[in-house]
Amino acid sequence: MTKNEFLETPFHVDVWLIYEGERYWAVSCDFRECLYALLPDKDTKGERYTMEDARWVRCENVTLAKPADIIPFKKKT
Repeated sequence: MTKNEFLETPFHVDVWLIYEGERYWAVSCDFRECLYALLPDKDTKGERYTMEDARWVRCENVTLAKPADIIPFKKKT
């Protein structure tokens, strides 16, 4: 992924990326440095992973595994 693609890709709670041939869940990102924090899978119980377990990788080293499903919000009138 290029830096421009990184900046144009919406970040949300269900971003999956391919890194070194494996699928990872992106749990955070650093927009200034163009980094993703990756975990092997989702932590649904709060016990399995912490942010200390996350692996920070450059955007150029990943590809998007799951396209973003964006749900637009309607403005209240």
